[in-house]
Amino acid sequence: MESATEPLRDVLRQVEVRRPEINVYSNVDAKRYMHEGHVRRQLAKQLVSPVKWEQTLHEVFERTQGQSFPHTYEVGPGKQLGATLQKCNMKAYKSYTHVDVTTHDD
Repeated sequence: MESATEPLRDVLRQVEVRRPEINVYSNVDAKRYMHEGHVRRQLAKQLVSPVKWEQTLHEVFERTQGQSFPHTYEVGPGKQLGATLQKCNMKAYKSYTHVDVTTHDD
């Protein structure tokens, strides 16, 4: 994937990238995207960096004492998010719902 990094950077320079209006987290370092340049840099790094999945979940679900957790939905055929939450953040898992998606053949 290293060879795809520079072409992706070129494309990201040509497209409009805006500051996220909601919290969006980078898989590279588990931190929120702060501005357009940060989004561009991190997306290119994401091609060649390991995913910081557990660290990202900790960032997303970090709460002060007494603050409630947002309801989390996992939509799709798998339940990996739920399994991960159950292992690393039981309070967040309690507000988790899996929504199964079925496909229909035409």
